[in-house]
Amino acid sequence: MVRDPPPFHRTARGRHPPPASLDRLAHEFALRDELDEAWAVQPRELRREHGRMLLVLENPGGEPLARLLDAPVETSALLYAHCDEQRPRSDEQSDA
Repeated sequence: MVRDPPPFHRTARGRHPPPASLDRLAHEFALRDELDEAWAVQPRELRREHGRMLLVLENPGGEPLARLLDAPVETSALLYAHCDEQRPRSDEQSDA
C-alpha cells in the first residue's frame, strides 16, 4: 500500500506575528485556484491550531530544495535561472 507523504505546514513565526505575516499566509491560501499543480505546491487548508495560523500545503513528494543545496540561495537567483531556462535559445527561434 502506497501512502501519500504527509502535508507541509507553514506558520507565521513568533508568538505574536505581525499582521503582514498572517496576511501572507491568507494570500498564499487565496491563490489556491490560480496555481497549476504541475509547478506549484497546492495550498489545501488555512486554519488556527494551538492559537497559531497554519497553512496546510500538499506534499507532492520529492526532496526539498533546501536539502539539495549546500548554502542558502536568494529566491531572485532561482527565478532568474528558471526564466533563463524558459527563454527560447537563438537557434530555436524561427524567423516566421
